[in-house]
Formats: sequence, structure tokens, C-alpha cells
Amino acid sequence: MTKRLLVLVAAAAAAAVLGLAAGEAPARANGGDSAVVAVNTKDGRFVYRVRLAIHRTGDDVVDQSNAAAAVASCDTCQTVAVAIQALLVFGDPEVVAPENLALALNVECTSCQTLAIAYQFLVMDDRPAHFTPEGNRELAAVRHELHTIRHEGLTIWEIQERVDALAARVHAVLVNERVAPGS
Repeated sequence: MTKRLLVLVAAAAAAAVLGLAAGEAPARANGGDSAVVAVNTKDGRFVYRVRLAIHRTGDDVVDQSNAAAAVASCDTCQTVAVAIQALLVFGDPEVVAPENLALALNVECTSCQTLAIAYQFLVMDDRPAHFTPEGNRELAAVRHELHTIRHEGLTIWEIQERVDALAARVHAVLVNERVAPGS
């Protein structure tokens, strides 16, 4: 499979969850969907892509999508895609139907390790809220740690463990570090 075809496969996988494959418009014109695509075609190479997205909305329809797609076709390579999305929903939406997808694909790989991780958290409040200073510091620390993973020489299993722990910290901030405006 050519590199161009691999890129198309990965892009199609991410686009499918975002509703683009069916010719639909994205869920939110101003953003809110999140996709991470990692494609690896070089032997012995480590490819790592990550995104932590926080999206706030008071819309009547909450249908944001989150996707991680990792595709590899190489020899003894590692490919990782991580997408973590937090949806802060304010008010009482009529429709709540977020979508989350992780797709890892090895194509003609020898000794490849491919990992796609997608976390999507949704928290609802009656009115707008923001994070405490401690919550903002914790989110910044998590974002930094997510990016430093690429330089730590970890195995796929160790990466999965680290990302799981970091996602749990994001969830803890969402649950424990929200306050109403003026607080």
C-alpha cells in the first residue's frame, strides 16, 4: 500500500466519525470536533500525534465528534494517535449525541505497534462555568505531559498506561475544578 493510500485511509477513518464521509457538514461550524491522524510508513520510526481539546457549548444540539486514527505500513515501527476531548455543556440541550472513535490499523507491517486512543468526556451544568486556577494549571500540566511522551522511549503498553492516567486527571479536573463565573 502506498503512503498516499495510507494517508487516504487514515483521513477517511477520521472523516467518517466526523460525518464528512457521508457528505454532511461538520457538527459545529465553529469547531468542536476533534481528530488526530498518525500515519507511519518508515521502518524503525516512531510517530506520535496528540491533542487535548476543551470545548464549551450552550447549543441545543451537542453532537461533537472525537477521533484518533493510527495507520502503519512499515517494519519495526511504532505509531500512536491520541485524542482527548472534554465537552462542557451549559443549559439544557435538546439533543446530546457525541461520538468517539479510535482506529488503529497495521497494513503489511512486520513487528509494528500501532495504538489509537480516544477519550471523550461530557459534563453538563445549568449555566456557564470555568475552571479554577488549579484546574487550569492541571490541564496545562497534562497537556505538557501528553506532549513529552514522544521523547520518553516508552513501549506501546507504557504509552497506553500513561495516557490512561493523564485522561483520568483531565476527568478529575472536569468533575472537581469547575466554578460559576464570579466565583
